[in-house]
Order: sequence, then structure tokens, then C-alpha cells
Amino acid sequence: MGEVRARHVYDPAVRLDEKARENLEAAARLLPDEYGQLDALSNAAASRAYYAVYQAVADLALRDARSFTNDQKGYY
Repeated sequence: MGEVRARHVYDPAVRLDEKARENLEAAARLLPDEYGQLDALSNAAASRAYYAVYQAVADLALRDARSFTNDQKGYY
């Protein structure tokens, strides 16, 4: 029999890096285009960008089998 590892297994249905990419794309759509033709929703864009960064950090921490909790801040 193979050895069972007691480490965290990171295998979510949707990876956080994919959600981060989705949030960055949404943020870009909420900003004005290069011609200024779109009414900018700057606060919504900033919120999406914030969550994109958070999800990207969480994805890397979890893939490295690091706890992503408040008490163990080894991921930043």
C-alpha cells in the first residue's frame, strides 16, 4: 500500500486563480475604455481587483499546502 500523506489536499471544483482572472477581467470592463466611452464604475472595479489579488494569494498558499488563516501568516 502507498503512504497516505496528511498534508492539505487542494482540489477545489473552481480554482481560485481562475476566479482571480475572472475578477480582473470584470474590473477591466468596469473601467472606461481608451476613448472614455464607458461610464466608469471605479469603486466596483477596485473591489473586483482587490478580490482578484486576494484569490491569487490564497490560490498560491493553498497549492503550497500552507494554511490560509489569520494565525499563520507565512503566505505574505
